[in-house]
Amino acid sequence: MIEKYSKEDKIRIGITIKTEEQQNLVRRFFPNEKNIDKATYLEFTTGWNEFFALQQAGLEPELVIEVNKQELIDTQFHTLQQVDSILNAHEKQYSSIINIQRIGESAFYKLPIRAIKISDFPLQDEDEPSVLFTAAHHANEPLSVEICLYIIDYLCQNYQIDPKVKHWVDNLEIWIVPVINPDGHQLVINDQSRIIWRKNLRDNNNNGKFTPEIDGVDLNRNYDYNWGINRDQFPHSSFYPGPFPFSEPETQAIRNLAERERFVVHLDFHSAGEVILYPFSNPQDKKVIATAKEIARNIKKRSEGDYYSIVPMNDRVGQCSLWMYNELGVLSFIVEAGDSYVPAGDEIDLIVKENANAAFWILEHYSSTTKTPR
Repeated sequence: MIEKYSKEDKIRIGITIKTEEQQNLVRRFFPNEKNIDKATYLEFTTGWNEFFALQQAGLEPELVIEVNKQELIDTQFHTLQQVDSILNAHEKQYSSIINIQRIGESAFYKLPIRAIKISDFPLQDEDEPSVLFTAAHHANEPLSVEICLYIIDYLCQNYQIDPKVKHWVDNLEIWIVPVINPDGHQLVINDQSRIIWRKNLRDNNNNGKFTPEIDGVDLNRNYDYNWGINRDQFPHSSFYPGPFPFSEPETQAIRNLAERERFVVHLDFHSAGEVILYPFSNPQDKKVIATAKEIARNIKKRSEGDYYSIVPMNDRVGQCSLWMYNELGVLSFIVEAGDSYVPAGDEIDLIVKENANAAFWILEHYSSTTKTPR
């Protein structure tokens, strides 16, 4: 079992440099590095605070990890098969409020992408606000899957016994996609040596097999909003956005669901960083910032400080939340859960329950609003 990443840990990161702006940012963070002017890729030894600061500044640092033979992912993280079993059991036990739909399939193994609808009439399209919670755009963020599974379990188990939960379910159409990237999630959980794999398993070189040196697309760079700006055109990159917007069946599945259901709000769970990332426009949308603040102050930090911070998203990449907000008008936020990509087993439940509070605030707030015409 891997130890929790702490702020004191020294980590090795790699940064691809393609523009003068990125070059200047790297120079600002690493003023003693002498090779910045000529380099297109550099590696540094640094800490987690710097890693997150680089992300927030608009760079895309990659973790460079030498994996040893010890077990890295705690067995509390659910395999894809276990996720499917849990969902099937819930649909059978709580059939009056839950309906599971296959909304698409994965790029390589054609695994089902499943959307769970929880409502008092789950087979009907009611005149109620629809909300969406998603997880596992990135394979190396299994914590996000656990948060969505907890939300599903909490709503189902408490519907008949907690008036507050009943109010949420009766007055909303709640959609949850716990594993957007089933190929990637299965790879990371089943193959410990792939713990830092981020992408799906798209067969970029069309050789009919998984070739990690060249395959895969970063699904949260594949949406059609600012997709072509400063994109990394090299398939070997962990941030490769694909050959064109919505090239991937996984992102097509989310697009089709969102266009059909017209959600009012969306939380996309990721890890890690203990921040809420919000989309921005010009002029700045005050409602977006106000909502981000409310979400953030419902999640306590494990690291220094009281509650999660809010940070604007990098507007130059094809992220799901940016597409949702700018193309469909959905209030869409990224929740970077916890201070570790893969926390220790005895920390998982605490982090999961704390971050589920973000979803519960959304359900409380939007179940009290007026009904939304479809």
